[in-house]
Amino acid sequence: MEDKENEKGQIRRLLAWDWGGLLCFEAAHKLIGFLVLLPLFRSDYAQWLQNASLQALARRDLTWMLQSPRALAAGAAWAAVFVYYFYLESVFLALYCVRAWKRERSSLQRLAGQAVGQALALFLPRNLPLLLGLLALLPAGCWIFYGNLGLAGQGLDYLGQRLGGWVWALWLPSLAALAVLGFCFFFGFHLLAVERRTVWEAWKISRKALRNRKRRVVSQLLRQTTPLALALLLLYLIFVIAIVSLANLFWQGEEAAAVFRLYYLRWSKLLRAGTFAAGSCVFSALAVSLFYRFQGKSRPTGGGAKRLNRSPLRRIRLTAAAAGLAALAIFSETELGGQTLYWTEHSVQVVAHRGGAQLAPENTLEALEAARESGADLAEIDVRQTGDGVPVLLHDASLRRTHGLKTEIWDLNFSQLSDMAPEPPIPSLAQAVRLADKEMGLMIELKLSGWDRSLAERTAAILRWLQAEQTCSVASMDLDMLARVKQIAPELKTIYIASVLRPEDYDLDYLDGYSLRYNFLTPAATARLRRQGKEVYAWTVNTQRSIQWALYCQPDGIITDNPYLAHYFMESGRENNVLEFWTGLFYGDWADPIFQLD
Repeated sequence: MEDKENEKGQIRRLLAWDWGGLLCFEAAHKLIGFLVLLPLFRSDYAQWLQNASLQALARRDLTWMLQSPRALAAGAAWAAVFVYYFYLESVFLALYCVRAWKRERSSLQRLAGQAVGQALALFLPRNLPLLLGLLALLPAGCWIFYGNLGLAGQGLDYLGQRLGGWVWALWLPSLAALAVLGFCFFFGFHLLAVERRTVWEAWKISRKALRNRKRRVVSQLLRQTTPLALALLLLYLIFVIAIVSLANLFWQGEEAAAVFRLYYLRWSKLLRAGTFAAGSCVFSALAVSLFYRFQGKSRPTGGGAKRLNRSPLRRIRLTAAAAGLAALAIFSETELGGQTLYWTEHSVQVVAHRGGAQLAPENTLEALEAARESGADLAEIDVRQTGDGVPVLLHDASLRRTHGLKTEIWDLNFSQLSDMAPEPPIPSLAQAVRLADKEMGLMIELKLSGWDRSLAERTAAILRWLQAEQTCSVASMDLDMLARVKQIAPELKTIYIASVLRPEDYDLDYLDGYSLRYNFLTPAATARLRRQGKEVYAWTVNTQRSIQWALYCQPDGIITDNPYLAHYFMESGRENNVLEFWTGLFYGDWADPIFQLD
């Protein structure tokens, strides 16, 4: 009964002592992590890959990386930075909760500055055991930022392949051992941060404080964290329903399911960061409260009991925190923000096949608009020539499949198309280039039938006229056509489309890139072509298996009928069972991310 009376509301009162300042610190801490540390890490990582002539770090490259002193030094430096980043939060919360318990005034700036300095003690030799323990827990930080274990998980996969299955057999027991050690160190962060004890001293004092009180502490943990867990669960359900409502408002069927997956993955990162922060606050407050209780001390009362929240700075702090979080939310939906917050290991362009054939009628202006809205980097379109020489968007020579007409495209003039084939309308190449403008590039595949002898010249003239030479490339399955394009317009990028490359197809000086069928693409072929300075694209990837294989081969771009689906698998990386559950619940038949598009 005494427990309930003394502890009831104690956690709330400690956290509410200066909750505006606490919120401001947590917002600043997360903003620094997402907007400063991650971009710097990714920039350094990308530069390292470039220096190593790698597109991405695959598991097969880890052996080489482990033999590189420079790579090991950079990895150790960044591991130290991220460990310090997470430890800093624990130190600040310990200092904050002690000040709140003692009812002491302390400005946010002073408290944060003190935490920054005291957290550096982590790297003193005497604190080496704590540093090693936090390094072991670093994958949890990767989960907050990435939704999976990221490079740490890749390293575990590598060890499992190299050293055998026993590595995985030891992984879970190791985590359990860390959990037990962490519980025994329940009061340790308070002792390290506030009383500046050594790790060994903090360990002994924490063990002594827990002696004969383990059940009591566990009971308090459950009592304090259960309401928080329920509140966070409610917030999570609201989050899921909001994303579903947003997806269903503008899309239907498989498109809605793909959009839901995409935005769930994006915003769940920020939600996880907020959940982690809330849990850390409650644990710190509980540790401080129980520690002083076990020491037989009572919280001071009297003149110093005025809460800091009554300070005139309260509104400024809350406004700053809210503005920072709002800026992060807005920034996340910009192109730069998407690259910063939701960056994936593979720097791969998404190319909408036939303008996005799963989003709208293929090779139409509607499809190009849908491709642009989906976030595709490029749109691949098929171009043929009408009887009067106008390049238009059409895949087949005949209009039978797309319009139900037994008519060949060269039998019609462009002026006749709107009357003969009104739906879906067949746009000209010039219309498509104007629509794409500079927001989205075009990969223009030239289709040959024997009636379009001037197609290369007319295409080049249109691109020059519209000043689209830098945003558009010309692709074809005909090498002679590409050689002619390069001769006519050397500034245009040329892409050779093929299933299998013959030895003589490599290193052709009039080619700037290759588009290869994904199941014939290999990492070795990609590496060989890239050494020759050529770009590499994989077509057409519409399933989980094909997308993952294409990404494994490290191309410059993947060509797909559904850019949303490609973005989903690029950002998810690993299977997400929770996401699959929600998608199945709300979208039924469209729950399968493969969608059987091939």
